[in-house]
Amino acid sequence: MLTFIEAKQEVDRHSYIVGTHIRKGQRIFGTVERLIIAPFDGINQHRFLQEYKQSKNAEKALQSYSGHLFTVLLVVAPVATQELHTLELEQHLKSHEHKEQLALLS
Repeated sequence: MLTFIEAKQEVDRHSYIVGTHIRKGQRIFGTVERLIIAPFDGINQHRFLQEYKQSKNAEKALQSYSGHLFTVLLVVAPVATQELHTLELEQHLKSHEHKEQLALLS
């Protein structure tokens, strides 16, 4: 749970993740297309994602949110489908941070 300013700082700090692969086991699931700031709570996040999927514009989708708590999501383009998938940045970093850094070095 972040303020908007903190979420923006997280996006800037972790921009290196854009373009990296997300794996499920040994298989590449998809590629991180971008990091977006989204509402923290589930209901508003669902509404935001529906708008984002239609407009592909995170800033526009966020305009209807009047809350003050945010999170950062990774927008992932799966290899096998055209669907849009998202992961929370914090969750991704906890489980993959060292792997991502090693992958960037190789």
